[in-house]
Amino acid sequence: MSDSADAFLTRLAEQGVLSPEDLSELCASFELDGETLDGEQLAQQLEGLHKLTPFQADAIRAGEMNDLLIGNYVVLDLLGQGGMGHVYKARHRDMDRIVALKVLPKERVKSKSGLRRFQQEVKAAARLAHPNIVTAFDADVSSGVPYLVMEYVQGKDLQAMLSQTGPLSFSEAIDYVLQTARGLEYAHRVGVIHRDIKPANLLLDEHGVIRILDMGVAQLKHITNDTDDTEPHQITRDGAVIGTTDFMSPEQASTPRDADARSDIYSLGCTLYFLLTDSPLFDDDSAVDRIIAHRQRPAPALRDKRPDLPHDLEIVFARMVAKDPAHRYQSVGRLIDDLA
Repeated sequence: MSDSADAFLTRLAEQGVLSPEDLSELCASFELDGETLDGEQLAQQLEGLHKLTPFQADAIRAGEMNDLLIGNYVVLDLLGQGGMGHVYKARHRDMDRIVALKVLPKERVKSKSGLRRFQQEVKAAARLAHPNIVTAFDADVSSGVPYLVMEYVQGKDLQAMLSQTGPLSFSEAIDYVLQTARGLEYAHRVGVIHRDIKPANLLLDEHGVIRILDMGVAQLKHITNDTDDTEPHQITRDGAVIGTTDFMSPEQASTPRDADARSDIYSLGCTLYFLLTDSPLFDDDSAVDRIIAHRQRPAPALRDKRPDLPHDLEIVFARMVAKDPAHRYQSVGRLIDDLA
């Protein structure tokens, strides 16, 4: 076995990508085979032996082995990515626990607003412990890049699920919206407004439990820590639209920092419509047109597309998506009573 291959495997073991047992077994195997392999060839063989995940093998072939270790976590796969962060499946090197790791992109670290939003997400996640919300375990910084350690939940988000199944049944949709509402009721009670409720942020786990994801644009209310200088208006001052246009309340589109619990209720109403029809409330071509529609155009009736739905649900839905926040449910608790 060549020195370069030996050094390559040792480096993988030092980073926790390979266990000491794997290292010993592989070194003996390659010695018996008498092969001299470079790093790329080794990565290919290790992937074939299921000692590396495809994501890890690709990273090694791209010369990005160092990126597979974030703090004390070994990266296994990419779960998703967006402007607010990359989310990885990862394993703690010592505890052997599988987690979801949200990492602020390196280019966003240099952005004061991006860094503040990430810090806001960390603080929001720290407040929340509820069966219908993904749990945060820890937060830290690795090589100057902040990351958030979250519970890894095996499941599929509702938007991805609908892309395969189409509209949900009445009972399924109400069940999932009720579970989301219970998570939101708790979040609002401890002072967290989500501001981006949508099917893609609702994960259905293997036990049929809805878990709310992504506090990336959450807003904290009633912050009492005198040392905390991150106020809600600082997070929204850069002029960006906060949230997702297909599910955004009229007031949130114009003044995101003024969004409150009733904005989350509006977004949940849009989500209910999507789950039952597999289409957004307004499907105009441009984001600007959809924002205007949310502010000015009457919401379509649920029963126009789903005549099988009960009339009482139409009344609840109309109140959830009222244009004027004063005409909506004033608390998620009242909504839960009516949905139940």
